[in-house]
Amino acid sequence: MKSFIRRLTAAALGLAMICAVSSAEMLGGSLIRTSADPEQTIDVRSLGEGQEYYLDIDGKIKIADDVRPLTADAVQDGFGYPGTTSWYIVEGELTLDDRLSVFGNVNLILADGADLTINGMYRGLYFAQSYFSEPLTLTIYAQSYGSNMGKMTATSPFDGVTYSEGGTIVVNGGDVTLLGGTQGYEAGIAFSGSGNLIVNGGKFKAVSKDESSGCGIHYTENCSVTLGCSFPTDSIKIANFSAYEDGIVTVKAGQILTDGTNTYSGALTGTQLQTLSGKTLVPYKDTGDDITIDVSLIAPEGSALSAETATLTVDGVDYASQDGKFTLTDLPDGDYDMTVSAEKFVSRTYSATVSGGKLTEDVSFELHLPGDVDGNAKADLSDISAIKKHLKKTALLGEYETACAMAADGDQKITTGDVTAIKAHLKGTRKLW
Repeated sequence: MKSFIRRLTAAALGLAMICAVSSAEMLGGSLIRTSADPEQTIDVRSLGEGQEYYLDIDGKIKIADDVRPLTADAVQDGFGYPGTTSWYIVEGELTLDDRLSVFGNVNLILADGADLTINGMYRGLYFAQSYFSEPLTLTIYAQSYGSNMGKMTATSPFDGVTYSEGGTIVVNGGDVTLLGGTQGYEAGIAFSGSGNLIVNGGKFKAVSKDESSGCGIHYTENCSVTLGCSFPTDSIKIANFSAYEDGIVTVKAGQILTDGTNTYSGALTGTQLQTLSGKTLVPYKDTGDDITIDVSLIAPEGSALSAETATLTVDGVDYASQDGKFTLTDLPDGDYDMTVSAEKFVSRTYSATVSGGKLTEDVSFELHLPGDVDGNAKADLSDISAIKKHLKKTALLGEYETACAMAADGDQKITTGDVTAIKAHLKGTRKLW
């Protein structure tokens, strides 16, 4: 019964993002159909024990059999089995305090809302291909595209992922971060000998905790990196490379990626790798007029919080941020609700009109942290004063100021509880962010 309720909840709630972006629609109850294949309908109530759904790279909903929940016990002796194909699913929050050694052909589904963190001692994910004759492969899927898709972070004091003479990671969806540490190669991905990385979709990052000395990808001449995107919401960021050589990194055939200024296709040159390092790549479209929307995150100086985490939602469709900017291409004329959200910040919505392929007035977003009513990058006494005046009705707050005040204690209304929350933040007994 618990499994049935979870699937039904995912269908009713999590698949709202699929409906907008990957062209799936709810037909009523728990029946799902994808427009990529109008004849395909799947009733999630019919899923049997061990069956789970996921999105393939073409946006179609597929069913996997014999899927095991990913737990620390389930992977105690290895992730998968040598010479076999295995399936796992991550649900909710899960932290593994040891590396995952990939054995065989492993498929991992990141359920909507899932958050997997792998904290390895020397590496987060490990492909010990030199010990096996059969290829070692990890393929990652999501159940939706957009802000609710599952997350995975693989990290360690050394490398996020280490390949030992082979192995392949395929990212078809999900919010996937491979994070290098501050020792050894300090790489998100470290190729020792050969190995392959294929990114087909999702939000993918290969970065280092110290980008001044570490790198996103440390590679050798025998490895291969292919970068691609399947949907407008997809994005790729690689902090930098251990070397800038021609032909190691390739953009997926038939695709063009952009960092907002430059475009990339085919086999990339060393110069192009230098140019794209540290930038966010998204799908490029060269038709129609582009609409650019800026977003500013008001945060304390020196904060690690970044506009890179921001997502723009326009009538249910998510767009990834490129260095604090969103680019909308071929948006039909009409009225739109545009919402910008970012991790830890208070979301903001504007109503906007597009006419002739352009906004009728400039739209830019400034997001504040919870409790920061006046937008000075702090939750302090001035915010407490503003809330008290609002409660006394001597100076009412505006709509967004109200949202920032309510976010202090998270109860969706302005009360003295918000004042108490800000005071606790100032004392350091309970930080708001």
